[in-house]
Amino acid sequence: MRLRRRVGLQIKFILIILALLGATFAVFTYIVIRLNTQTLRDRQKSEATAFASLATTPIGNTFLLYQDSGKVLIAQQVDKLSGLSTVVDNVAVVDITGRVQFSQHEPPPKVSAAVASAFEPTTVNSQTGEISQIVYPFQEDFGAHRYSIVYNFSYHDIQVAAQRSLLATLLLGLLGLMVAAYAMYILIDWLFLRPLQTVRDLALVISQGKFDQQIVIDRRDEISDLGKAVNEMARVLTADIIKLRELDELKTEFMMIASHNLRTPLVVINGYLDLLKNLDLDKETHDMVTAIADGGERLNRLSEDILTVASIEAGEELVKLQPASLTTILEKLASDSKLLADKQQVSFVSQLNLGDTQVAYDSTYLREALMHILDNALKFSKTGGTVTLAARHDQTQAIITISDTGIGIEAKELERLFTKFHRGTSTLNYDYEGVGLGLYVAKLVIDRHHGSIDITSQPQKGTVVTVKLPLVKATQAA
Repeated sequence: MRLRRRVGLQIKFILIILALLGATFAVFTYIVIRLNTQTLRDRQKSEATAFASLATTPIGNTFLLYQDSGKVLIAQQVDKLSGLSTVVDNVAVVDITGRVQFSQHEPPPKVSAAVASAFEPTTVNSQTGEISQIVYPFQEDFGAHRYSIVYNFSYHDIQVAAQRSLLATLLLGLLGLMVAAYAMYILIDWLFLRPLQTVRDLALVISQGKFDQQIVIDRRDEISDLGKAVNEMARVLTADIIKLRELDELKTEFMMIASHNLRTPLVVINGYLDLLKNLDLDKETHDMVTAIADGGERLNRLSEDILTVASIEAGEELVKLQPASLTTILEKLASDSKLLADKQQVSFVSQLNLGDTQVAYDSTYLREALMHILDNALKFSKTGGTVTLAARHDQTQAIITISDTGIGIEAKELERLFTKFHRGTSTLNYDYEGVGLGLYVAKLVIDRHHGSIDITSQPQKGTVVTVKLPLVKATQAA
């Protein structure tokens, strides 16, 4: 099973802010780049066309004037004129057949005779849309058209400058994006997150039982309403808990009174039953007395269980722990359980390997707790089954294991076994006695002994109950 990592509101808000600002910045940057590109192209086109139009006559006249005396003077004049433009890369003079008469730089441009002899300017565009060449016809003073001026254009410097400008724009935009994101986060944190954290922290305090805490948020919005709702919930919970405590105290008091009032008549009844058992009775009457005595014993155990539960839940200190060997009490339990097992035709196995190991316990209550577990093991074992009582120890604790080969317990019932008055669903299909207090009493008593109890079971295969109690030496060391 994969664990889902928790993502807080702060991170979510930051991600949302960055996503929105990032999308806005991307759209804005795209528009700026498109506009800058289009502006640059228009500027380049205008500059190239204007330069070709204005420079053709001076360059042509210079060529006519100095073509016989040398090309140095022509080159000087052409360099001076081309220096006025940022996009001119090369200037050449060709005749109407396309032959190059003068070239500012090598290699000279190639122009066809048709283009060179044309009376209208011819423009050549690059693959990206910029003007890469203009062939401009030069007409002499008397109208002759013997030459054309060829202009080659390069936009490298402008593009580098544009890229630097774009990079600066991007950097400034990113910086602005970060500043805006941080400012928005601070604003959202101040307006929303901090009040929500205050509500959360105080709600956690209230959930721990401190219902007198109040959430006070001095604002008029939904967060303030949330705080008031939590306060109202705490008030209602306080009232309900007070009622439940009162009912629980009344219940506990009733259970203690009922248990005490049951014990007195039961003592009298059991006393007279013991006398009747010793009389010379016929078999039918003896069986009836025995049945009554068994019922009285069950009532007596029920009253003892109710009294134990009520007293422990009321906070009374019932368990007086005294260091003693567990072997003695376990041997007595094994002996009693063996007699019950024989009556039910169930095998009983005892494996006690504790030696002189001592545990601090109250013999009355610990015996009662372990007897409840053994009774369940015998009760839910079928004829011919086996119940095993085993005990061992390690360096810190005594480990008592009670296992059976009985009907077992459904997995969904295991976590509810130690609740009061709970009987496993599977046991409802059988005629078993009990009100569901045995394991609850066992858990209360073993907890008071600073031990632990655990149950594992498989339906139709059996149940294993493990009780662990700290050794005296381990307890003293702790």
